[in-house]
Parts: sequence; structure tokens; C-alpha cells
Amino acid sequence: MRPVAASPLIYRSMKDRVPLEIRKHLGEVLDRGRENAKETRLYFRADDMGVPGKKAFLLMEMFKANGVPLNLALVPAWLTQQRWEAIRPFARKAGSLFSWHQHGWRHVNHESVGKKQEFGLSRKIQDIKRELIQGTHRLTSLVGKRYCPVFTPPWNRCDKRTLALVAALGFYAVSRDFGCIPPSPAGLRDFPVHVDLHTRKDESPARGWEGLFNDLAAGLESGQCGIMVHHARMDGPAFVFLEYLIEEIQKNSWIIPVTFDQLIGNG
Repeated sequence: MRPVAASPLIYRSMKDRVPLEIRKHLGEVLDRGRENAKETRLYFRADDMGVPGKKAFLLMEMFKANGVPLNLALVPAWLTQQRWEAIRPFARKAGSLFSWHQHGWRHVNHESVGKKQEFGLSRKIQDIKRELIQGTHRLTSLVGKRYCPVFTPPWNRCDKRTLALVAALGFYAVSRDFGCIPPSPAGLRDFPVHVDLHTRKDESPARGWEGLFNDLAAGLESGQCGIMVHHARMDGPAFVFLEYLIEEIQKNSWIIPVTFDQLIGNG
């Protein structure tokens, strides 16, 4: 499978579909942070990666072209040798800008009731352990030295047993929603995401924008802000807004975009 050329022309023509007041409000949120003169490390986490496609390539091209770090959460069972060969050119050109880590095993829900989880209470602990190990082996065999030992559970949730296994298996950190429970065990760092750009479930678009900006402000004030993106859910205006966000971040020297590798001292 050959990479599809990613062109900004795909979404440039849709700039008028993102209201001007949205960009103005975005700038105001970051200006408030600048007034506090607080250094914040910011990381973008791109979930559900592993299957090449136009949107995935466009997302990677956007970050590479702007020189902004991106943390890609790879679903191990989705990533085959052929698919990695299609992605590899982006990995090679981006170099240390991109950090590749583990996103579950198959991204399959095993809970019959309650919220979706791949590694929840309905699973046997030996099955969870086997799939965690399988996932790590798959990624390290394909990605090689680019692999970063950080774990993102599908749907940003997993049970206490899984967190203990993740720590015991040598992962440095787990990345979930901010304030997620159960808490991580001792020795396993948290790289939480504060801002959900594409899977929000607000009552209305207005509430959605309000919630997004409030989450962004809170994340920036915390000193370590995570932003979650889902390329498969993005349309033209979503790419436009993301580019606006990147441009505004780059105007603010107090915001330092980083990879998970840098956060764990591996980059």
C-alpha cells in the first residue's frame, strides 16, 4: 500500500465554515495563559492509529509540516507489516517529532453492560496479560526503536488489575482522561488528556465549544496539557480548527509541545 499524498488543499477551501469568533476565542484563551507567565508542556495524542488512509496521512503531514510533536496511539492488532510500510515514510521524515505507543490490543469492547472497555472486570487476568504482551511484541517488532513504552487504553479506561499489569510489564506511563479512576499504581506515571477535540457528546454545538475552551484553559493552567484527536472523525472544518490551534500554540513561547518520549526522558 503506497502513502496517499496529503495536501492542505483538502481543507483550505473550508476555512469559511469555521466561524471567525471561534479563532478569536481561541486566541483569548491562550492570551490569558500568557498573562500568568506559566510554562506548560502540551502534548497531542492521536488515537486509533494503525490503518493507513487519507485522513491519517493528512494529520501526520500537518504536524510534520508545522514541526509540532505528535503522539500516535497504535492499535497493535490493526498494524500489519504492509500497513507499517505505508506509514513508515512519515515516521522516517518526522523523526523525533513523532512518538509511537500502544493503544490496547484490538480496540474491542468486552463489557456487556456499562461503559466500553477492552480491559475491564469481565476479562480474565491471564487474557489481559497475554494481550498486553502480544501488543507490545507486535509494535516493537514493527516499529522498532521508535516504540515508546506508554499505554493508552481504548476509550481511556481500564480496571485496576490492568494498571498493575501495565506497570509490572515495564510501561513508563499510562494516558487516560484527566481525573480518570482508578488511580495509577506507584511507579506508573500519568499523561492525562484534558481536551477531547472530536468525540465530545455535548447537548449542542454551542455547549461543545464552551466545554472545549474551558477544558483547554484548565489544561493549560495545570502545567501539563493533553489534547486528544481522532483522525477518522475529522472533516474539513476539523482540520482547519486544528491548524488554527497549532498556529496559536506556536505563537506562545510559554507553551512547549512535547512527545511522550521527552516526558519520560527517552528523547
